[in-house]
Amino acid sequence: MSIGDVLLDVQDVSYHFGGVQALAGCSFTVHEGETLGLIGPNGAGKTTVGEMICGGRHPATGRILFGGVDISHAARWQIARLGVVRTFQMARLMTDTAVMENAMLARRPQRGERLWRSFFPRLWWDQEIEIATAAERTVTVVTLQEKLTQMAGVLSGGQRKLLELARAAVGEPRMLVLDEPVAGVNPRLRDDMVSVLRAFQEAGVTLLIVEHNLSFIERLCKRVIVMDQGRILTSGTLDEVRADPRVAKSYLGMNVVVA
Repeated sequence: MSIGDVLLDVQDVSYHFGGVQALAGCSFTVHEGETLGLIGPNGAGKTTVGEMICGGRHPATGRILFGGVDISHAARWQIARLGVVRTFQMARLMTDTAVMENAMLARRPQRGERLWRSFFPRLWWDQEIEIATAAERTVTVVTLQEKLTQMAGVLSGGQRKLLELARAAVGEPRMLVLDEPVAGVNPRLRDDMVSVLRAFQEAGVTLLIVEHNLSFIERLCKRVIVMDQGRILTSGTLDEVRADPRVAKSYLGMNVVVA
């Protein structure tokens, strides 16, 4: 997949939690079709940036553009309508609902959701079949087809994250923001996660991956950005940023190379 024009443009963004400065003049871009890794020590501001991109928080200064549209103070649903989908460190599913139904939730708008249309199935039934077909296909891609009719609550932590990715795929995202996608995931399911994300890459979806696991980042990202204390410290390939003594110092508090 070739890399296109700038899709996401974060411009000089700052944010405070009370008297604590979480972000201080943070700027970076992500290109259409790119997979960008966002790394850094705990408290660097990575998750806060992800929340802002998806409308969970709004910058005190600066702005965020997506596809040329200023989304700095847009609501979550407005940003989602533009094609930005987020997954969470702890997967957020309807645990008392079937895997299949969880996967179907992301497609918006769904015609059958309006009360008056429920009396006229011909107005929404074709779309319902289309969404169900897409959901079954994506659940199969994430290797959960045997769990299709089971409640999502029976899934392991790693399987829940895979289901969250399947749900994101049904929503047909233009950009996917992933917060710690392999935290607490066993090595086998981690391999499944890589395969699923490579399928997103092949489909041209732009990925922003916030992650501590550098070996996972290395398998997917050609470019990474390192954050520290709310600022962009450096960017480049993983090998380039590993060789930067500032990166080692921010992670480990000493002048050694991050392995």
